[in-house]
Amino acid sequence: MPNIFRIIRSSNWWDFKIPPLLFITYLLVLYQRLDIEQALLSIGVVLLSISSAASFGHIVNDIFDIEEDQKKRKPNAIAELHAWQRAAFLILFVVTGFITLIFAEVDRVAIILLGTIYAISILYSIPPFRLKERGVWGVLADATAAHALPTLLVITIMGVLPSPGILQEKGLILSALIWQFSVGLRGILIHQQQDLDSDVQAGTLTFAIGTSNSVRRNLVRFVIFPIEMAGLIGMSWFAYDFAPILILVIVGYLILALVAQRGSRKRIYSFVLNDKDISVSLFDLYETV
Repeated sequence: MPNIFRIIRSSNWWDFKIPPLLFITYLLVLYQRLDIEQALLSIGVVLLSISSAASFGHIVNDIFDIEEDQKKRKPNAIAELHAWQRAAFLILFVVTGFITLIFAEVDRVAIILLGTIYAISILYSIPPFRLKERGVWGVLADATAAHALPTLLVITIMGVLPSPGILQEKGLILSALIWQFSVGLRGILIHQQQDLDSDVQAGTLTFAIGTSNSVRRNLVRFVIFPIEMAGLIGMSWFAYDFAPILILVIVGYLILALVAQRGSRKRIYSFVLNDKDISVSLFDLYETV
């Protein structure tokens, strides 16, 4: 049997999707001024529930991508498993996800959100729905299930629901959602850009195949990335009184990135990854927050 980390494809989501969600968790810990025991419990619940959902989503996707991956000659660890093993892993990650929330006695809204994440993951991959091949719906579904809903799940687990008259809470939550949804949109468009040639070969009809390269680049550069930056800056603004270092980190990153770019003879940063030697703007920051 393949290594468990290959089966759940942890390298696809642990380094990029988990750190921003943990970052939001840390901010909410500071906002609520939780003691160390409460903080560690909350972080553990977030990690286990989100990791379970991510593992489930990738396994479902790989099950229904086996034939296409064979055409692309792309490794697929799920193809090496028996049907009962695939089912066992799916059941395992459904159970771990929900049991974690039930034992943590979180608001029932969190359970509904987790269920919605699982449902979208299924609709994204399974025929006849297979949203990943439904153009813009695939892009929206991925950004929602992998970023926006997990952000709401974190907020709900932490018990920070918008209170009437408290602008800071509303601003913090809205900014975090805008930031993460935009990150998700940019991330899936980059992923589709990277897989473009193999998707064409396999006949996978993604949003990237149905649009031109210039349209996608302009969409990211002039719409998605500015909204992403606005969400990140907004979140920093509303978190300033209890986490002022956040603004310093962002400003410091931008200064260092600008200095590195000016000191280089070639382009170092891009909004859309198109070369293995070029980093995607802000993604290295997200992986280390």
